[in-house]
Amino acid sequence: MKQEHLEIEYRKNRKQYEEQEEELYHQRDKGIQMLEEIAESTDYYLRNLEEDRTARNQSLYVLEEMKEEIVQVFKADQTQIEESLEQLEINYHKQQQQLIEQENETKEGEIEC
Repeated sequence: MKQEHLEIEYRKNRKQYEEQEEELYHQRDKGIQMLEEIAESTDYYLRNLEEDRTARNQSLYVLEEMKEEIVQVFKADQTQIEESLEQLEINYHKQQQQLIEQENETKEGEIEC
């Protein structure tokens, strides 16, 4: 019974981390898409201003930097989720091993009696 409970908790926690990772991908893609749309609009409206190409180029550069920042934050968050998943896996196997050892000790105690 304890083994079943352990496995249920493990699967529940793993699913939560996987859902977090999926949401993270979604937010990254959404953020990048929004910035690309802004870049397209900026390029479209400022393209015809021959005298001020600097403003257009600066705006596009800032948007590229923002995209890079989104990617960096995504990678940091993804790494954190991956580390949490690894720790979950380690803890699960450790608890599983402890349960097996407890069961073996209980069986050995019953045999001795």
